[in-house]
Amino acid sequence: MNPMTVRIAPIEPQWFEQKAQVQSRAWRALTQGNIPQEIVDAITPEFALTLTRAHADDPDQVTLVALDGDQVVGFAELLRTPRQPIDRPDAAELASLYVAPDRHRRGIGRALVEAGKRAIGNDRLALWVNGFNANARDFYRHIGFHETGITQTEDVGTEFEMIDYDADHDDEASGRRALIVVDVQPTFCEGGELGVAGGDQVAQRIASYVQAHRAEYEYMATTQDWHIEPGAHWSDSPDYVDTWPVHGKAGTPNAELHPAIAALGIAHHFKKGQYAAAYSGFEGIEDNTDRIQSRDEVATAQSEGRTLANALKAADISHVDVVGIAESHCVKETAIDAAKLGFRVTVFEDLTVPVSEELGVAARREMAAAGIALLHSDILPR
Repeated sequence: MNPMTVRIAPIEPQWFEQKAQVQSRAWRALTQGNIPQEIVDAITPEFALTLTRAHADDPDQVTLVALDGDQVVGFAELLRTPRQPIDRPDAAELASLYVAPDRHRRGIGRALVEAGKRAIGNDRLALWVNGFNANARDFYRHIGFHETGITQTEDVGTEFEMIDYDADHDDEASGRRALIVVDVQPTFCEGGELGVAGGDQVAQRIASYVQAHRAEYEYMATTQDWHIEPGAHWSDSPDYVDTWPVHGKAGTPNAELHPAIAALGIAHHFKKGQYAAAYSGFEGIEDNTDRIQSRDEVATAQSEGRTLANALKAADISHVDVVGIAESHCVKETAIDAAKLGFRVTVFEDLTVPVSEELGVAARREMAAAGIALLHSDILPR
């Protein structure tokens, strides 16, 4: 198992017992020898199952599980309204975060936290962490939390309040999101010159996602391969690594947006690869026409800053969600460039598809190493 195979999903009844087992085992591993034994022994699988069922019925709470196949390997529980004594009405509470002891240090905890923010609809989290749990405090610091100086004393000892935002500065840009739909074109779907199996289905799923969630985005854009004379990028004897058959040829029907995406009415379109190879959407220029631009026109647009990076900056974007085709190539490169530019990046794995599963695994490994959250869109409320 590696972190890129783990799926984060809202809890369902078939996972209740497994989640309770993880909670009981992780609790015992954490607390044994650190708190009174009667408290260690209190969190039995049966008691944890009772809590799980009660929490699932609470409309103010969200429970997410981390799944390796059908096996629960971790979970997070969040509250829309923090419990007292947390006095932070602008935040949600990360009430619990557990990962099976044999799955630590594989990115699962961080993925659960990022997914939890999306599922609860709040980028600001507060939590309590046990004073004896130095590893947890280090983990939360590593992913952006800090201690506020507020403590409380419970049966398990001293607990420290931590939050992941600056409570003294209300940053209006924090949480402003952009959606980048990468290269969803017939050229990359079934029947296209570089067709990817599942491309048409991904296009339809993206269209359904945008229809359900477009109000959550301050900015949306598409990217397209729009090759005019891309040099050695095209080859009659392609190696499918650096050289490719003719595809994404500007002005042809297969270089247009997929009909399901075109129908969404997204306003901003970035075309790339006109006169050289280009994989990342950040290499393109905004061009909301279907013109065949000259080299000089493309160079002028670049020099004038009509780029995706500048567009996101102008819109005060802090979070970027990336979807599209293909996960193993242009989606990966666009997401990694966004992370390098300082954006918090999510790739929805059910809204993309790789050229092959082997390349997809490698791409997910590379994206995870870059700090990109790899989630499924079903964590989001509709």
